[in-house]
Amino acid sequence: MSFNTQNDGGFQPNREELLQMGIRAAKAGNKEGARMAFDQILSQDKRNERAMMWMAKIADTKVERKKWLDRVLTVNPD
Repeated sequence: MSFNTQNDGGFQPNREELLQMGIRAAKAGNKEGARMAFDQILSQDKRNERAMMWMAKIADTKVERKKWLDRVLTVNPD
């Protein structure tokens, strides 16, 4: 699954579309595809709480999950 923003069809998903693609991939059990989408979002917007929360949800370990949740709290302490 590729989320390249420069492709033959000229389709360039925006962040919300990428987020929805990542969520669909995560719900389908495709963690790698989901990570690719969320990584791309976070490379453009390092404070995107929703992408970080989904990264926590698909984390493979408790340590990784905690890392993402701590990042969310840093961005939004509330």
